[in-house]
Amino acid sequence: MRDTAHMAKEQALSFCKSKFSRYGFVLPDDHSIAEALTQLRSEKFWFKRLKQLAAQQMEEVRRQLDLVHQEKSTYCSSERLSQHQWEKEQSLSYMENKWFCSADGEYISMLDAYNSNVSNPRVRSVVVK
Repeated sequence: MRDTAHMAKEQALSFCKSKFSRYGFVLPDDHSIAEALTQLRSEKFWFKRLKQLAAQQMEEVRRQLDLVHQEKSTYCSSERLSQHQWEKEQSLSYMENKWFCSADGEYISMLDAYNSNVSNPRVRSVVVK
């Protein structure tokens, strides 16, 4: 996508969207041309999308190889489940090590903020009842 720098914005966006749609991705329509180009030129954005696509395709191959079925694992392969658990552990570890500081100088870990937020399903179910 870096080779679009010399193109006009509309032409660059069309080029980037064609590459993006080749992988079956859809770009939201609420982005301006500049925002869309910034996203489509970002390595982090592409890495996240391609990583997601690779995981989906690996699961599809595992289903075709009969590694995912009712007797073995109904919803996903054991490899994907262990990958998901590892990712969850990594995010918890990250949140334990990040801290927020209020205007009063109070510190709270990101994990404590996550656990007390109403967007957390465990907290939401307690609040609703």
